[in-house]
Amino acid sequence: MAGKEITADMFADGTYLEQVKDISAAMWIDESSVPSVCAYGSWDKAQAFGASKRLDSALTKYNIPHEYIVFAHSGHGLQNDNAKYA
Repeated sequence: MAGKEITADMFADGTYLEQVKDISAAMWIDESSVPSVCAYGSWDKAQAFGASKRLDSALTKYNIPHEYIVFAHSGHGLQNDNAKYA
């Protein structure tokens, strides 16, 4: 998804992180980030759900006001949790 070559060795030594920064919202969070609302489907196949947890953690770490909403029965389109829309 990053459009860059990532090898097994890069995972082993952690250098892959710089290669995926362009597509990782969590890696851009710092003390100057804006308040955010994040909604993620736990069955998402396009964006791994684990990435949403990293984003939530980063926002929490830097004390950025945010809402983190999990659509427990939905995929990428947030299509199966109508009550959450309220």
